[in-house]
Amino acid sequence: MSSGANLRRNRGCPSPGTRVKKFRKIMPANAFNGFTEYGVGIGLRVPHYRHILAKKPVVDWFEIISENFMVDGGRPLEVLDSILEQYRVVQHGVAIYFGSADKFNREHLKRLKRLVKYTNTPWLSDHLCWGSVDGRYTHDLLPMPYTFAVARHTAEKIRAARDYLEVPICVENVSSYAEYHASEMTEWEFLSEVVELADCGILLDVNNIYVSSQNHNFDPYDYLNNVPHRRVGQIHIAGHSKYEKYLLDTHDHPVLDPVWRMYAHAVKLVGNTATLRTLKPAQFTDDRFGLPTVTDILRELEKPGRDPRPAFATATFAEGVETLEDLRPGMVLEGVVTNVAAFGAFVDVGVHQDGLVHVSAMSRTFVSDPRTVVKPGDVVRVKVLSIDVPRRRISLTLRLDDEAPPPQAAKAAPPPQAAKAAPPPAGGRDRAGDRPGRSSGNFGRTGRGSPAPPGASDPEGALADALRRAGLVPKRPDTGSIG
Repeated sequence: MSSGANLRRNRGCPSPGTRVKKFRKIMPANAFNGFTEYGVGIGLRVPHYRHILAKKPVVDWFEIISENFMVDGGRPLEVLDSILEQYRVVQHGVAIYFGSADKFNREHLKRLKRLVKYTNTPWLSDHLCWGSVDGRYTHDLLPMPYTFAVARHTAEKIRAARDYLEVPICVENVSSYAEYHASEMTEWEFLSEVVELADCGILLDVNNIYVSSQNHNFDPYDYLNNVPHRRVGQIHIAGHSKYEKYLLDTHDHPVLDPVWRMYAHAVKLVGNTATLRTLKPAQFTDDRFGLPTVTDILRELEKPGRDPRPAFATATFAEGVETLEDLRPGMVLEGVVTNVAAFGAFVDVGVHQDGLVHVSAMSRTFVSDPRTVVKPGDVVRVKVLSIDVPRRRISLTLRLDDEAPPPQAAKAAPPPQAAKAAPPPAGGRDRAGDRPGRSSGNFGRTGRGSPAPPGASDPEGALADALRRAGLVPKRPDTGSIG
């Protein structure tokens, strides 16, 4: 523990007798940490409160768990006010769950935004994970399957959160203890895919990389070397617990030497901005590129987040449309294509159930392959044609001028069965087969024991009469009316 204790004393942090959970190292100022150079900070935890408020140690900044202070008053906000009087803080969340399939909890985001404005945090971080299903929260940081579809979904939610909170976001890699057979890439490839699509920053937790590398048998330096270093806005280091078959990220032990070595390597990798600033433009000029051009190129390369790809479009779901019951035929909604099949495309319109655009409703002209019209990830506008709530089916169309069919009118109840049939016509003959008595068989009747309405035919009775007249079946006596 000597290295950790020395660092705490040198930085003016709480004494070695007070356990410190994490240390933070901030990278060169970039768009993902609000262009700040905050230095080194520590996590603000309840066991530290008394020492910090009494001794006021020299600390560059504190990282606070957002959810601990998203309250209307009381002791948490009293402590926060005292901290804000002397220190800068950065918010770190544990419950946004960017990877969950659920929509964001709007009340949670509202409270989080109020706290963002209250603390004036220059950036916000949370974990690259999922942890909720249908509004039920696990209060855990669960790993995700590393697929392209999940990466697109997660990136879309990160962008939506950033736009609403109006603050840069960094996502943290979590420690994991299970893997998915459905994964299509490594964890570091998945992290890279998400942050590039979302155009957000990385909170690089070096200890979590080490823990996962030991649990899943990969080289942690492959991870460090293959993430977009220009997007790293913050680094975490901490201790962990070692068990017989796995490591557990517990934050209750000193930082181990392998993690310190990884941290040193990471700091070297993320220093790209400082390296670029040491280049002399005059060394790169030639007959084609003069000094002004090279200077402009280097200046652009220093800007973090530069991405030559088109902007990543996201769907804006309609306000107040959150369940199947909220949908109405004729609604025009924005959604995102989630899958394309030979018979059509599935579109997420924000009601936790994808709707189907049948291939016949994609265009006014013949469509042989729906993939020539849309592809997964496309943001489209669709009209609701019909909703079947019991079967959880939504019929959509891309042709916005299509008319939604009128709602099905309720079928009229059948008239009550008559206790007695109407008397037969004069002569004791019915209209169907001009035969005596009541009709036999069920054809042409409105119900068992009730006669056919006037003008209705009775094929079975007519055929029977013809056979009797031909002598092929015996004649039956007149049974009279039903009574």
